Amino acid sequence: MSKIYITEDIKNHKKGLEILEKIKNYKLIDDEKAFVKMIHDMNLTNEEEKQYMLFTTKKGNFLKSYYLDDNLSKIKEEFYLSYENNCPFNCLYCYLRDYFNHSAFIFYVNLEDMFAELDKFNKTGSMISAGIVNDTLVHDNLTNVTADLIGYFKDRPKLILELRTKSHNIKNLLEITPSKNILISFTFSPKEVIDRYELRASSLKERIAAAKKLQDYGYSIGLRLDPMIDIEGSDLATKGWSRKFFLPLT
Repeated sequence: MSKIYITEDIKNHKKGLEILEKIKNYKLIDDEKAFVKMIHDMNLTNEEEKQYMLFTTKKGNFLKSYYLDDNLSKIKEEFYLSYENNCPFNCLYCYLRDYFNHSAFIFYVNLEDMFAELDKFNKTGSMISAGIVNDTLVHDNLTNVTADLIGYFKDRPKLILELRTKSHNIKNLLEITPSKNILISFTFSPKEVIDRYELRASSLKERIAAAKKLQDYGYSIGLRLDPMIDIEGSDLATKGWSRKFFLPLT
């Protein structure tokens, strides 16, 4: 039984047609609301929900603002893109377990509307992050959305695009000419944390190798050291972990 669903309107969009070339076994559903109801009615576990996908169109805004309290108001992280919800990784600490009311993967194909929205954004020097409510690379072999994002932002040099990930799925990135305003950020955790809490995500070794390959190719690499989880022997684990990724990437 196929666990991939689409809404009919994705056939009106270039990205929707591209994706339909890759997925042949899918089911039609009326809309996102019907898809979410179906997920709820099946009483699935979090991990079972993650096996379901929906390709549809977004009706609201793609560009979102963080809520930042006074202590964080001066950091660069102010905006993020919401073109995709959830990911197949099963990180036990992930806020997305509560942020959405389900864990199924949803991708919005009307990217032209996202870019039209970004055309109106002119806050020079801002960093716009992708990967806040998704993982930017894990499904990129299917969506190839990194090519669309980088293709757009290379012509917006006064903005910074950050792509966040725990995946080593970098094949598409190695087929794109890097731009100076593109930052690929990997989350790095000690192996002990990855093994215990970041289920199904790429290993520390895989992330380091992917980051190094992208750096050598010409991309700027971001290191995200979060969350910091206190585990038994954490001092020793953290020392060994930091050496593993700082040395190859410096």
